[in-house]
Amino acid sequence: MLYFKHVFGILTLQTGTIVLSSLFITLAICVLLVNALALDTEAPLAWIVMFLFIVYMIVIWLISFYGAYEESQNGITVATILWTIYIIIWLKLVIYSYIDAQAICIEDRCPDVIWLLSNPWHKKQEECNKVFPNSSKSNNQSLYEKKNKPQMYDDRIKIEKKREKIQLVTTAKISHYATVPFAMFEKYKNQSDIKTNEVKLVLKKCIGTPTPHNNQGCMFVSIIVLLLYLQLILFSWMILISYREEIILQRNIANNNN
Repeated sequence: MLYFKHVFGILTLQTGTIVLSSLFITLAICVLLVNALALDTEAPLAWIVMFLFIVYMIVIWLISFYGAYEESQNGITVATILWTIYIIIWLKLVIYSYIDAQAICIEDRCPDVIWLLSNPWHKKQEECNKVFPNSSKSNNQSLYEKKNKPQMYDDRIKIEKKREKIQLVTTAKISHYATVPFAMFEKYKNQSDIKTNEVKLVLKKCIGTPTPHNNQGCMFVSIIVLLLYLQLILFSWMILISYREEIILQRNIANNNN
């Protein structure tokens, strides 16, 4: 394994570890401050997950700071092991946030941007999950009809378009959205079950609609932040491993001289 001997050719590994410790502790405090007002949301589980995860990160880098300051091999070893576990957990949370954003995202802030930035496209997914908890079945049925029974699919679309003109209240704000396929209303056997305009608008927003340009921009930013943060945590992981090896090497040299 290739170990670092310095940080960017300027800082020693010890100094680099202290700087990284300060950076991650500051970042963690910022995350807690950003989400402090979200404590009383309707998703307490997501807030608890975020809080425990961020506190765990603070503990790791406090140990790392102590290990670097005292040049403690045990301290750096413990921090390295805990940071490895952190990386694995974070990757799992990121993957899960794309599956069920409602479970671990605070409003529209998710683990992929360490709960710092807003991602409206995550919020859209959360709204749709509330309206369509079993929407995957409807999606599959709709796609099957479109592929294997195009005439039936087209007829149902036409019928639904006519109903929409009568039943759905359209506004300028959502006028650019596409028509909702009839098959997606499987949950609502009777159209009268859709009682509020709010639900109607969510239905119209969630199903068969293109992603707005601003959401695409937010998605692009979140991906960039995700990649940058991944590089940062992997780089810090390598610094910890390298510094641990440096401490071991220095102690072996000191023992040989004695």
